[in-house]
Amino acid sequence: MLQNIEKAYNVRLRYDGKAQEQSEALGDLSLALIITLASIYIILAWLFSSYTTPFLIMTVVPFGLIGAIWGHFIMGFSLSMFSLMAFFGLTGVLVNDTIILVRSIKEFLADGNTLSRSIIEGTRERLRPVLLTTITTIVGLMPILFESSLQARLVQPLAVTFIFGMLFVPYLVLIFVPSVMGVAYEARENLNRIKQKLRPQQTTI
Repeated sequence: MLQNIEKAYNVRLRYDGKAQEQSEALGDLSLALIITLASIYIILAWLFSSYTTPFLIMTVVPFGLIGAIWGHFIMGFSLSMFSLMAFFGLTGVLVNDTIILVRSIKEFLADGNTLSRSIIEGTRERLRPVLLTTITTIVGLMPILFESSLQARLVQPLAVTFIFGMLFVPYLVLIFVPSVMGVAYEARENLNRIKQKLRPQQTTI
């Protein structure tokens, strides 16, 4: 429609004022998100001494964003700066829970357990902390979500992001991440077997 107005009246339309400020703020947030994810990857790569494990842990981040978007749709809120800023905090919670689970599983693997046994034991060990973290966070933010005052309306998108993002945490940490670990482990084992078959056999004379 704007293009039709420009052609009909030979004018040029542009967003200014508040819209321009919001566009600039979104650009800054995009840069901040890239820096945040890069920093998380570097820290995880150093922590686990691996280039692939950080990717495994960071696979939970997009699903947290999906939960936040669905929450805004269900509750009738528009995505705002508070929503996007809260997503940074939600990312920290998701990554933190996943780090502890992956580390627990790797410790069981180091003790000589099979992958399946390590995943079961690691998940069982983290079940109660993950559920308690999720429940306490959601319950603590519920009063903000149902507050009707004008001041609360400003920060309610923040609460929506955290609450609906946290609803995905038990599934992501306790089911999704162990499943991805199993798939990655099997893929690595198959790749090693293929390399072993393709390696030329040494013959002794």
